[in-house]
Amino acid sequence: MFGIKKGVTALLKKSHPEIEITHCLAHRIELAVKSAVKQVSNKLYDRAMTLRLGLYYFYKKSSKQKKQLVRTLKICKLPCVLQMRVGGTRWVPHTIAALNAFFRSYQAIVMQLENASHENPKAEGLSKMAQDMNIITYLMVLKTVTFQKVDSP
Repeated sequence: MFGIKKGVTALLKKSHPEIEITHCLAHRIELAVKSAVKQVSNKLYDRAMTLRLGLYYFYKKSSKQKKQLVRTLKICKLPCVLQMRVGGTRWVPHTIAALNAFFRSYQAIVMQLENASHENPKAEGLSKMAQDMNIITYLMVLKTVTFQKVDSP
């Protein structure tokens, strides 16, 4: 919508040059949070997002892998929480939901990926990333520190 040439804001500016256009407050807060999270460790952020996106598409595009994950969740007696979309227009809530789903089913995800890694190189790569303690620690800190609900006094 903020396109420089053909976005809604550009079209409005042509007919009414006095208009000042900004992102809504909620969107500006989300952009600030995302920018702050990336500034702490951009490389680690990129690796963590690669893992989360990889898991999302790995299970979304393969019904076989998804079924195996559901079976593994049942065997581990874990709640059946599948990987959720990572990004979106509401970045913070999507991130919170995706991290919660990831950590609730972490044990089953790793087991299923290791099982699938014998015949699937993508699963092998995701398994290694899912067991990288630098990435997991980063995601835990991201979940715990950045997105905790703040109680008002």
